[in-house]
This record gives sequence, structure tokens and C-alpha cells, in this order.
Amino acid sequence: MKKTTIAVIILILAVLTGGVFVALKYSGTIGSKNIKPETDNSTPQVKSETKSYSENNKQFNYDVKADYPEFSGLKNTEAQNKINQDIKNSIITITDQFKTDSKTNCNFSDLPDNPPDWVCEIVVAFDGFNLVNNKILSAKIEYYQFTGGAHGGTTYDFINYSIDSGEKINWDQIFKKDSDYLKIISDYAKNSLNRQLLKPEDSMSDLGWIEEGTSPISDNYNTNVGFNKDGLVIVFQQYQVAAYAAGPQEVTIPYTQLESAINPNGLLRN
Repeated sequence: MKKTTIAVIILILAVLTGGVFVALKYSGTIGSKNIKPETDNSTPQVKSETKSYSENNKQFNYDVKADYPEFSGLKNTEAQNKINQDIKNSIITITDQFKTDSKTNCNFSDLPDNPPDWVCEIVVAFDGFNLVNNKILSAKIEYYQFTGGAHGGTTYDFINYSIDSGEKINWDQIFKKDSDYLKIISDYAKNSLNRQLLKPEDSMSDLGWIEEGTSPISDNYNTNVGFNKDGLVIVFQQYQVAAYAAGPQEVTIPYTQLESAINPNGLLRN
């Protein structure tokens, strides 16, 4: 009887111990790691708060509305402050130039009769950010401008920073100096856009247009390149590779396609 009781007790303890182990294993306490994605704007410690400013000038007939991000939660607060100040300065520089131009282009006060009833305007919007490899912060900004005519124009820019230094990223921090990375990017983008745009029912682009807009020159890949967890993101602006009505075109180049050109000591490596 005693042997039977002891055996039952041992069996119960074994079952309970196994259950606790399984529970702990699947809750991430033992036996597994909680791995966070390399890039994700939901990463809890890094947040962005949208700041805004606006200005309406009736004398020179312009309207300015600007939203821009202010980041918090970066480990390096000095780098964080540098990033926040640089983004703010970038937005102010662009809107100040718009205001300067508007004083010449949008001032209708000297017109003798029936001045236009529209105003020149610029609208700046923060369009989100990505964290890549815990080394890169890539913020996307949208700019809409209207200065007369049939319609306004929208451009999308990326501002990319090193999280460690707070400085803007240059290509040497991403790619090998002796690599032909622009050609790799150009070839992939061209082939992707050919598939997207050159369809029998779509006449908003052509081979020559795409060829020119994706050619491997720095002007085609200046402020319109960003980063996410999947790859290099390129926004080709209105008119760059297709007609206005087609809108901007976005291509994501997987990092695997860029493997031969990536700097082994750069920001895309752990």
C-alpha cells in the first residue's frame, strides 16, 4: 500500500513539474527567446509625438501647415536631441523657402481687379518611421504644395539617421565603397516598374520614361530612399517615372538583392 501511495505521489509531482515547464517554455521564461523584429515603429521604447505649426499670411497670400515628429525613448539622448532638432530645422528650412517664394509668386495685392480667390499653400505631414537593426531610424515626410495651376504637387522624402550618433546616414555607411550599388538598385527598380506600369491597359508611362527616372545617378536616389525591415524603400516622385495621374511609385528592394554590395561593417549588419 505504501509503495502504491509513493508511486502515485511521484507520478503527480512529475505531471505538475512537466506542466510548469511547458507553461514557462511557451511564456518565454525558459527554453526560448523573445526576439523582436529588426524594424518596427511599434517598438515600445521608441515613440514619436507629432508637433505642429501653422501660419497664414493674407498680405502675401500664403498658408503654411506643418506636422513633424519628435522622438523619445532612444537610449542615446544626445543623439535623440540631435535627430529631433535636425528634423525640425529641415522642415523650417523648406517652409521658409516656400514663404520667400510666395512673397514673389503669390502676392496678388498689386493686381488692379479681381485677384484670384485661391492661396498658395504648403502642407507638411509626418508619414511614419521605421527602426532597422537597432541602428537606423528612417522617417518619412510628405510635402504638398500648391502655387496655382490645375493641381498641386506632392513629394515624399525620407530622412535617415544613425541612432548611435544622431547624424544623417551616408551611402558609405550602407554599401561598400567599391561596389556598384546604384546600378543594382537601378536595375531592380527599373524591372519592377516595368512590370507595374507597362500594362496594355495603362498608358501613363513608357520604357524611356522609366529608364530615365531609374537610371543609376545620385539625383534619382537622393532624398527619396528609406529603410524598413524588408529592404530599401524608394519612392519615385510624381512625373519621375510616370504621368501625374499615376501618382508616386514605390519600390522595395529586398536586402537579399543587395547582399553583394552591403558594407560588412555598416549599419545594416549586426
